[in-house]
Amino acid sequence: MSFLGRITSKWFGKTPAPQPISAGEFTEAFAHILREKLPDVRVRISGPLELKLAHKDGADETTFLENAFTEYRANPDLQNEVLEKFATALRETIDHPKGQIDRTRIVPVIKDAAYLTEVRSALEARGHDAAKFSQAHDPYNSELVVLYAEDTPNNMRYLTDDDVTELDIERNDLQQLAIENLRRLLPDVQMTGDKGVFLMQAGGDYEASLLLIDSIWSSGQIEVDGEIVVAIPARGILIITGSQNRSGLRKVRELAAKTAAEASYRLTSQLFVFRGGRFELFIS
Repeated sequence: MSFLGRITSKWFGKTPAPQPISAGEFTEAFAHILREKLPDVRVRISGPLELKLAHKDGADETTFLENAFTEYRANPDLQNEVLEKFATALRETIDHPKGQIDRTRIVPVIKDAAYLTEVRSALEARGHDAAKFSQAHDPYNSELVVLYAEDTPNNMRYLTDDDVTELDIERNDLQQLAIENLRRLLPDVQMTGDKGVFLMQAGGDYEASLLLIDSIWSSGQIEVDGEIVVAIPARGILIITGSQNRSGLRKVRELAAKTAAEASYRLTSQLFVFRGGRFELFIS
C-alpha cells in the first residue's frame, strides 16, 4: 500500500463500527463511572455532555464532555475504554492541588483560530459566562493560535488566563517556556514517505506543535522541492511536501480537505509554508 494510502486507510478505511449511543446516554454512562471513582463528589447531570460536580468543601464546578464524546463517536466499539480514560483524566484534574501547576510540563498546543470562537459560542449557548473559561492563548498566524496546557500522565489541562497570572509568569515569556518544555518532552520525531510527500510523527499529540520548533524546519534536513509546505488537518497528522512539487501539493490538499472534514479532532484544511523563520498561509 502506498504512503498516502496508508494514511487514508488509517482515518477512513476502518471496519464499520457499532452505532454510537446518544449524547444523553453517553453523559449518563460517564456520570455513573465518575460517581464510582469519586464517591466524595456529588455528580449531577445538568444537560447533554455537561456535569455539575459538588465537592465536600462546598466548591462547585462544571465539566464538559465534548472531547470525550468526540473520541467515543470515532471509536464506538471502545466505549468502556473511552469512558475509563476520560474519567481517570477528570479525577486527576480534580485531585490536582489548585495553584500547583507544574511549569516544567506546560506545552504549546496549536489550534485553528476558529476553535476559540466555537468554544465561546458553545458556552454562551448553554448560558455560561465564557469569560470565566477564557483559555490563555497567543495568535500564531491568520489561521492558527497557540494555546497552553499542562501535560500530565493522564491529561492535557488547558491553562486559563487566571492560571497564568497565578503562576507569576511574564506573559511574553510563556510561549518560549512552553516551547523549551516541548523540546524536552517530545518523543522521538519520525518522518516517513515517498515521492516528495512525507508524514511526520511525534507520538500523536504534538504533531501540530512541531511548527513552533524552528530547528526542525531550518536545519536543512527536510529536503523538498522548493519551500517547505505542511498541512495539519487533524490532531496527530502533519504532512509535508514542497512548494514546487505540483503532484505533492495536489495530494496533500486532497488529503487535508478530506481529513479536516471527517476526522475526529480536526484542525484546518489550509496549507502553510515555512518562510522567514515561521509558517504562514500558503497561497498558490
